[in-house]
Amino acid sequence: MHKIWQYFSPSVILVAMVGFLFILALFIHFVLLSTAEFNWLGGM
Repeated sequence: MHKIWQYFSPSVILVAMVGFLFILALFIHFVLLSTAEFNWLGGM
């Protein structure tokens, strides 16, 4: 496992992972908002 960290910087990996998870969270929320059942912003 230590060989992997010799090729990649841990700080770059952490920033990339946080960025990816943020984009994924936005995507999931927009998909849910586009459905009628899970749109919590629109009136029931």
